Amino acid sequence: MGSSGLSQSNFKITEAEINEEVGNIPREELQQIREVFEYIDKDGSNTISLEELEAIFDCLPQKLSKYEVTRMFNMLDDDNDGTIVSLPPPPAPPPPAIA
Repeated sequence: MGSSGLSQSNFKITEAEINEEVGNIPREELQQIREVFEYIDKDGSNTISLEELEAIFDCLPQKLSKYEVTRMFNMLDDDNDGTIVSLPPPPAPPPPAIA
C-alpha cells in the first residue's frame, strides 16, 4: 500500500463507533443523511451495493473510475459482505413538555 503505512483496516469503523458518532449528530441532520441513503438505496434493501454507489457517481460531473469507486466501497464495506449498511434509525423525538 505504499510507504504511508495505511491499510484498508485503518479506514474500517465499528458499529459501536458509528452509534457513538450518530448520537452526536442533531436529529434533523441525521434525517437528512437517512434521506440521502434511502435515495441511493434504489432496491430498498437498507444497504448500498457497489452498483448503487457506482450509479450515484455516474451522475456526478466529476467522474471517478470504477477502480476508485470500488476502493471507496471496499473501505466502507466493514464486514466484507458486498454491502454498505444503513445508519441506525434516528432516535425518537422527545416527548412534549407538560406545562
